[in-house]
Amino acid sequence: MVRVRWGLLLVVGLLSVPFSGCMGGGRAFSLDSPDWRPGFSFAYSDEGDYSEKAHARAGDKEDKGEDAGHYGPVVQVFEVVNTTLGAAEEPAYLLVGKRPADAAGAEAKAAPKNCGPVPCPSVSIIENTLNGVRKADLQDLAVAFEARIEACNPSCSVELRNLRVIGGPDHRFLDFPLSRGKTWGGKVDGPSVNGGPPTGDAGVQMTARVGGATTVETPLGRIDAVHVEFRYELFGVDEIRRQLVKEAAEGGLKVEKFDLSVHSTRHVYYSEAYQAVVKTDYASDERVVLKVRSRDGERLEAEAESHVRGTRVLTGAHLIGRPERNLDEVARLLADQLPIADPTGDAYRPVDYSVDVSADQASVNAAEAPMVTFTTKVVGREALPDGHKVRWRVLGPMGTAVAEGTGTSFTHTIQEPGAYTAEVEAVDATGNVTSVDGASVVANFRKTIKVDCPNAGLEPTSRGCPTTPLPVRPGIARLKVDAKATGPLVAASSDRLQLRDTKNGAANDNTATAATYSIEVDDFSKWSVGAQDWTIQLYQQRAVLEDVEYTVDLDYGTQPATAKAGATGLPTFDALFATFTG
Repeated sequence: MVRVRWGLLLVVGLLSVPFSGCMGGGRAFSLDSPDWRPGFSFAYSDEGDYSEKAHARAGDKEDKGEDAGHYGPVVQVFEVVNTTLGAAEEPAYLLVGKRPADAAGAEAKAAPKNCGPVPCPSVSIIENTLNGVRKADLQDLAVAFEARIEACNPSCSVELRNLRVIGGPDHRFLDFPLSRGKTWGGKVDGPSVNGGPPTGDAGVQMTARVGGATTVETPLGRIDAVHVEFRYELFGVDEIRRQLVKEAAEGGLKVEKFDLSVHSTRHVYYSEAYQAVVKTDYASDERVVLKVRSRDGERLEAEAESHVRGTRVLTGAHLIGRPERNLDEVARLLADQLPIADPTGDAYRPVDYSVDVSADQASVNAAEAPMVTFTTKVVGREALPDGHKVRWRVLGPMGTAVAEGTGTSFTHTIQEPGAYTAEVEAVDATGNVTSVDGASVVANFRKTIKVDCPNAGLEPTSRGCPTTPLPVRPGIARLKVDAKATGPLVAASSDRLQLRDTKNGAANDNTATAATYSIEVDDFSKWSVGAQDWTIQLYQQRAVLEDVEYTVDLDYGTQPATAKAGATGLPTFDALFATFTG
């Protein structure tokens, strides 16, 4: 028996590029590389039809098989979480995606496991997906990382370390800038025999060509787009046949006939309004015929073919930026402990105006419970058209909505530190989104806290001052706490200041100068940061009554770049490999 194996890298994912200007069917255009922002999210649906047929005969034995059907719709949602990573010395984006599911959400999560005193709802970080995208050409990239999962009580804690995006192929996927008639291409690894390494003399040649402007039908309505056609053709079949004949001869077999054909196409449509791919039609046809004869004259004949026709279409997009996600937030997104933005149903309708939202303060002190006012201006018109309105929501440090409403002006009182993003959407009378914008505010925390400490000699089993909560939240850049002990006979011996995170990880300062202690943290990769407060506590070894005064400084960064909607896209997606065994 001879085993023939080939792989065709059939990219069926969606790509996105930005473009500007009104592009009629015959007008020239030029598309520059995209500029995604963290917080952008996209929803897609993928479905199609397939058919497979196989026939094998060996001596007087014969076997036939045939299958055909419909798959999908498979729903996928992605959110851009970070734009500062690098892959093979090239900048890359990081995306977290919900695990693909059918339209009814039938994709089941892993069964709960017991990882502590209570059942853990999520001991695997593979609740959702993580991948990178090369900024230069939107090539899909793999992501490598180390993960540590702590015992669950009451929920699992996931820690990511050494996260990095792995470099992709040398050839470009999208060769920016794109213009009408531009072509490019590249080769991918070719077929192999008996599972061996691919040969450099055979493979798949990809060619791409930018076409013209058109209009496509989507669940969001008719959308103007630009067409790019991709073709994938197998080359080097003679080299594959040579390898096969050699392998067969070593096993006492003679190859009498071998034919292999692979043809695949993908028609991708890019939208200016959505700054993303809005539709992809893909097709693949594969066929193999093999006839061999053994030394004793026995013949083996095998024939197989497969066909795929499918469409992947945009079902929603949300193009409002937010602050970058840190590693702790990415881990929580992967573990399904933070929500991934789902823009399904969000449609954009080009209008003659846009909205621009701004905050009256770029950074505030959350310890003072400040009130921030957000004002939305209409650009291009004196006012919104009749029936149009502005709806808004404010996202807090945990990435969830903490307030929402309607109106062009609104206020929000900040209760805890972290990054806040106000998102505004203008909608028409039927609820279609016509324009979006966003603005960010950084809330630091600076406060002096006085604590009365009990006489240590009266509590020999508890010689510490009361614990004091610290509102440490995702996005923190620097933490500093100074403690000054006061009272009769204050000394600097045998005391210590201790900081604890939500996982009880501790940092101590055992050295005091004039009864003053200090702890500073600016690397939070080994700490747990979430919705729970940290604590600070001064331990004393003296039988005297004393007080402690804490000066707390929680820094979440300086004024952020205002989160604005911008150009974006979606990466190529999973590779599809076809395998035949005869």
